[in-house]
Amino acid sequence: MEKQAKISKEKSNALALEQVKGTVNQTELEDENGAIVYSVEITNNKKEVTEVKVDAVTGKIVKVEKADASDSDSNQAEDTETADE
Repeated sequence: MEKQAKISKEKSNALALEQVKGTVNQTELEDENGAIVYSVEITNNKKEVTEVKVDAVTGKIVKVEKADASDSDSNQAEDTETADE
C-alpha cells in the first residue's frame, strides 16, 4: 500500500492539522473501500480525539470525525459507576 501512496505520512499529518488543531497521536495507512487513505488521530487541548482521513494519492481530506473516548477511559467510568451501586 505504501507504494501506492503519493504523499508522505508527514504531509498527511500536516494536512490533517490544518483541519483540526492539536497533537497527532497516530497515523496509519489504510484501505478504505478501495481508496488508500491515511487515518490521522489528533487530540486537542480538551483531550477530545478527532480522526481525519486523508487521501494518500491526492492529499484531499476525505473525512473528519470525532472519535469515541478511549476504551480505558470509558471502562474506568463504568467501573466507578458499578462500584458505587
